[in-house]
Amino acid sequence: MEVYTKEWIICDKVNVEGGYVDHPNDPGKATNHGITEAVARAHGFKGDMRDLTKEEAVAIYKVSYWDKMMLDDIYDRSILIADKMFDMGINLGVHKTSELFQRYLTINNQLGDIYPDLIVDGYIGPKTIEGFDSFIAYRGKRGKINCLTALLCGQGDHYCRLAMAREKSEAFIHGWMNRVGKDIMEYATLIDSGRYT
Repeated sequence: MEVYTKEWIICDKVNVEGGYVDHPNDPGKATNHGITEAVARAHGFKGDMRDLTKEEAVAIYKVSYWDKMMLDDIYDRSILIADKMFDMGINLGVHKTSELFQRYLTINNQLGDIYPDLIVDGYIGPKTIEGFDSFIAYRGKRGKINCLTALLCGQGDHYCRLAMAREKSEAFIHGWMNRVGKDIMEYATLIDSGRYT
């Protein structure tokens, strides 16, 4: 069983995303290691997308996905939630993923008795982390598992909505749901082992 260090999580997602792909039905156009051409260019990559290295992809993922969602802080509190949010940030976008997380925390604050409602703005900062700390203090391990479940549900729902809104995305729905299903089984095994929450 793998050890879920931050570096392992980032490299694992690069491996999951695979190498160069230019699927005609993908609105993101050419990607390599899951990095779209637009994102690569925004990070100063000027070459052919086929030449984007894993090392360059890892650096982009860290800055544009891991750091933007304050996943070092999330990781310190729940390794599996950090892993899932990183995966979702790549596919759903950082903003959407952060909104889902903030929304779930807000609806679990016992009408504001445990911690105040969060501003669901898609930007994770100190207030969101404080809310997460209060959520964990109140809900414990079961709360973290339920939060992880909510994120997985949100990811699956997002994929279904994409395929409904854009028919060409039906080409990807089976693979997308395989990704969610694989994580559900993997997380269940890790939680049952008592090693991670």
